[in-house]
Amino acid sequence: MQAGGERTTDGRPDIVAFGAILCEGLVCFRPYDAKNFNGRIVKIATARPRDIDEFASHIPASLRDVVHHCLEPD
Repeated sequence: MQAGGERTTDGRPDIVAFGAILCEGLVCFRPYDAKNFNGRIVKIATARPRDIDEFASHIPASLRDVVHHCLEPD
């Protein structure tokens, strides 16, 4: 994980970023909420994202699935 200090990364951080931006654009909240940037990094590294299904059942399941897959921590 890049935030954990790994020296080499692949495209996964970009996929997570895309999922986070997509989520925020669709439902107007960030999947990882914190008071500041450092708190958000800690949440990304240690917690699951907020579940878009709880807030956006009106959005097609296929689009919610894209967000879920992008934000999958593993």
